[in-house]
Amino acid sequence: MKRLLWMAVVVSSVLSSGVASAGYRSDYQVYVSTSIAIGAIGSVRASADSTQYIGCINEGYTSGTQYILCYARSSAGTYGSCTSSDPRLISAVTSITDNAFLEFSWDASGSCTFLEVAATSYYPPVTP
Repeated sequence: MKRLLWMAVVVSSVLSSGVASAGYRSDYQVYVSTSIAIGAIGSVRASADSTQYIGCINEGYTSGTQYILCYARSSAGTYGSCTSSDPRLISAVTSITDNAFLEFSWDASGSCTFLEVAATSYYPPVTP
């Protein structure tokens, strides 16, 4: 509900400004702390910074084993990663797109405890 209210305020302010715009855009460079990482894939790709990155890998084996690895490095060089074989987190990874925003967290053992994948119009797409 708070996000909807916030978006209504943004849309209202853009419309009342009288300035032509292609829509609201949000730039999320990679942030990594001791147990959380966030960033938008398109923002990172469009950045002139060659240090930062963010993403997740979904791996499966013929033995039936499947797991994900999510990883990120900020422009300051702070790195974080986690792994999981939880089907709910594996499912979330399959929805990652070129313009997705990622947020993930991990516990002391490096296991993923949370994964958010958001693909909306206000995150910039990956540019070549």
